[in-house]
Amino acid sequence: MPKLTRGAAVLAGCLAIAPMASLALGASSAPKTPAPVGSRVHFAGCVRGAVEGCLVVVTGRGTHDITGTTPPPALSRRIEGTGVIAGGVTSCMQGSRLSRVKWKYSRKPIACPG
Repeated sequence: MPKLTRGAAVLAGCLAIAPMASLALGASSAPKTPAPVGSRVHFAGCVRGAVEGCLVVVTGRGTHDITGTTPPPALSRRIEGTGVIAGGVTSCMQGSRLSRVKWKYSRKPIACPG
């Protein structure tokens, strides 16, 4: 067996630990599968304006297009609620389009960028 230099031994140790560290941090090489059309989803996130007239909710799991929601939530506010994945292409081109959205302002003290 060849003798390893100190640098090579450190590198080998780091390479051995890296896969375990990514698992511990929740990293995954598999892409997230979007919810199928017709699925009810729960969301909590910040409301942002997208392209002209579009409203999206940015969550830790992705972005949802809530354009057309009545009444519309205020920009830069945190909301939570439910909606149904509607599918189809919109002019907003950001996230999954939701229909039948029911929302309320969140009581959690998390500031949204504004």
